Amino acid sequence: SPPAFSTRSKWLTASGTFPANIEGRVVRTKLSSGVLLSLLPKRTRGGIVMARVRLDLGDERTLFGKATVGRLTAAMLLRGTRNKTRQQIQDESDRLKARIDVNGGATEVVATIETVEASLPGSLRLVAEVLREPAFPENEFTQLQQQEIADAEVNKSEPLFLGQIELQRHLISYPLGHILHVESLDERIENLKKGTLEDVRQFYAQFYGASNAKFVVSGPFDLPAT
Repeated sequence: SPPAFSTRSKWLTASGTFPANIEGRVVRTKLSSGVLLSLLPKRTRGGIVMARVRLDLGDERTLFGKATVGRLTAAMLLRGTRNKTRQQIQDESDRLKARIDVNGGATEVVATIETVEASLPGSLRLVAEVLREPAFPENEFTQLQQQEIADAEVNKSEPLFLGQIELQRHLISYPLGHILHVESLDERIENLKKGTLEDVRQFYAQFYGASNAKFVVSGPFDLPAT
């Protein structure tokens, strides 16, 4: 018998409305800064709004040898801005009843927000501050670097983790320094030890910006204000 999803897939295709109805309600535009917007106003359970900002960074040539510093830069963003400490960022998120996360590496950084309609403007302002005004505190960098090294050292005795890395290295073969190169744990530890806070600041200054950015919001929100 055909897979269980087959009937549903055919029904959606035959009706021709499900994806089209969603697409028909999406507002797409481009800001003068280059940011691409995709906005989908709709009702959600609990009035939850989801937002996502993605910055695309660099290219294969300019990012050569920068995988580690790219990861460290993204990991530092929530650890302090010019006006807020890491704890103050968390306190503001709690006040807004917002779940804010920032992840990324050398090729991209992604900020996600889950909140309610009334708190969306404040959450967006907080994320903008995190992305645009990082302080890169030295004590936070030292803590992050030591934590990353310690995690890598622990994983050297984890057969499952080692097996996953070896499989990736077998399937994805790029030279050392290439942005897609899969590091061994020894390579990761060495690269982490060589990383400096000045490297992070230079990477941010060179690659971060909104000229290649995408911004998506879905849920109940004020469309013009957003």
